[in-house]
Amino acid sequence: MQVEVLTPYEIYSLLLDKPDPAGLRLAGYVARNYNYDHLQDRRMVNWHISGEALTVWLTRHWSSDELLAKALEIRQSKVKP
Repeated sequence: MQVEVLTPYEIYSLLLDKPDPAGLRLAGYVARNYNYDHLQDRRMVNWHISGEALTVWLTRHWSSDELLAKALEIRQSKVKP
């Protein structure tokens, strides 16, 4: 698994029907989970801006292994025995 480092400009260019950069969905999954647990003001604009900013931050500061491990941890916490 490879994760491309994103910039805020690349997030907005995704609206132009370009293919997703490598690792975008993985970082977005981790960011969405974090927002769900921690974001207090969940108005739509705050949710999206926070998610996009956190996704960019994650691609810049976390390795692909760290993102995969966190995504697996999230998945396992949602599975009910």
